[in-house]
Formats: sequence, structure tokens, C-alpha cells
Amino acid sequence: MYYKTLFELFRDKLDAMASPDADIDAPGFADSQVWEALYDFQKDGARSVISKLGRCNGCILADSVGLGKTYTALAVIKHFESRNQRVLVLCPKKLMGNWSLYRAANNHVQNPFPNDRFGYALLAHTDLSREGGMSGGVDLATFNWSNFDMVVIFVAMELNGASYSRGQYAQFTREINKRLFMPAVVLFKTATDLLTLSFVHRRMHKRDSNRDVLGHVSLIREIDPIDPHRAHLDILSDLSLPQRLQWMNDHDTSINFDGLLTAWLNALDTEALNRRFYGDLFRWFERAVDEACFPADPAKALPPEEHIIRLITRLMFVWF
Repeated sequence: MYYKTLFELFRDKLDAMASPDADIDAPGFADSQVWEALYDFQKDGARSVISKLGRCNGCILADSVGLGKTYTALAVIKHFESRNQRVLVLCPKKLMGNWSLYRAANNHVQNPFPNDRFGYALLAHTDLSREGGMSGGVDLATFNWSNFDMVVIFVAMELNGASYSRGQYAQFTREINKRLFMPAVVLFKTATDLLTLSFVHRRMHKRDSNRDVLGHVSLIREIDPIDPHRAHLDILSDLSLPQRLQWMNDHDTSINFDGLLTAWLNALDTEALNRRFYGDLFRWFERAVDEACFPADPAKALPPEEHIIRLITRLMFVWF
């Protein structure tokens, strides 16, 4: 029963690792320096990533700090480069020095894998929102973003505690965004697998156009993915891409990340949430006045509207 339970839990992972998409026997990969440097658990992770990229055209590699995600990602990159595919790596600007270490073009003396001759292009993920200027010697105005078969974006966030206050999540979000030149939507995961989605409001500095001012933080705190609260489900539904695309079209907003962030922030705006709540409440009130029946007391005859108002106030008292 124990082995059967494990098999059912990890069936998809086992199938992925055994699939032809995860084959590592291509010349130049199985005998590469980076592959030989991996531990077994890292090799399992690399196989799984390669398989999922083949089947789903995308994958997130996540693990605790210090367990070698960079080397695992390098092995995946080597797999695709050994098939003559072009790879672009996007990383935080402060980590560009780390990632440039492995590129053969830099010929760095501390490169642990010189024989693998990595040829991936390297930019900061903040360059995605730029239309010109230089980044690491690359002219972004003429950079061909579509000329790649694989894109690697390096960023990770996991928390060790079981639960955090709204103020703590807001502080974490601000500290992350302070180090980036474009807005970052942050997904936090706690030790108890609760998820928090966090957005920060940004505006251009009035006296320095190269700086942003961070405003208040909007967040959906500690969603339980196994048993989510009804309110979390409603808000997440409003944040879904079809809903936000409809909002962007209705409000003539640019169809890009900045426009999507604006749409997300609008969905989480307190005033917008209040307007929607009271609008839904009023529509329910009108329907209840027409359809609801209450016990009649000849000595205390009340109009239907007053019955409904009393019912609503009591329900709201219980809810809050």
C-alpha cells in the first residue's frame, strides 16, 4: 500500500522522467561538465524540466535556497544548446555578473564549466520593458527578442514561517520592488503551503524621471490552495486573464504587462471593491423585495423593504 500510494502521488513525475522528451543521451550533453557536476536530485529536476518544456512549452523550477537551482538551470540550457537551439537568460540586474561567469565569450577564469562553452544571451529581466538603451553591451533598440528557442527567467521567493501579517508581506514586497526597475508581482509561499499574491503601486518620481516612488501594497493574503475561502476565489476570478483583458479593452489600456498590472491593481482597489460589493448587495435587495416572504404579524405590519433591511443588517453583523 505504501508503494502504491507513492506511485499514485508521483505518477506524473515518473512518467515525465521516463518519457523520450527527457532523454539526455544527445552528444555534448550527457558528457558535459555541468551534467557531471550535478547531484542525482538535480539531475532528476533537470530531466523533469526538459520534459515539461517539451510537453507544456514552459516550466517553473523552484527549490529552497542553496540547493543548486542555477546549476540545474545551466544543465537545462546545455541540453537545448547541444541541439543548436538559441537560449536567452533573463535575471535580476544584480545577478548578471554571476550568470556572465559561465558564458564562453567572457572566458572567465572562475568558470567551473569552460569546456561546455555556454553561448546563451544574457539580459536583465527589467530590460523586457525597455525599448532602447544599452544593457551589458547590448543595444536594446536593435535586439531581436524573437530570435530564441528558449527563455530562462531567474527569480525565486519562499518564506520559512507558517504565517505572516499584512504589514510583513507589504514590507517584503516593497523591499523586492526597490531592487527592480519595473513592477514585480510577488507570489509568496509559506512553510505551510499558503500562498500570498502581492502587488505594489508605483509612480514616477516628480523630480527624477529615472526613479519610481513605491505606494501602498495590495495583496491577497494566505490563500489555502486545498481549501480556499470563497472571498479568495471571487477575487482570483476577477484577476483572471480573460476578465482583465476585457477590462483593458473596455478602458482602452495598452495590452502589455504595464496594462495588465493596471488592470490587476484596479481589481484590488478598495473603492472598486466597495462599489462592486454594494452594487451586488443592492441587486440582491431588489430581488429579495420581489421574491421573499416573511411571517406576517397583523400587529406589526412592515413593508417588504424593511424586512429585507433588517435581514441584511443581521447577516452582515454575523459575517463580520
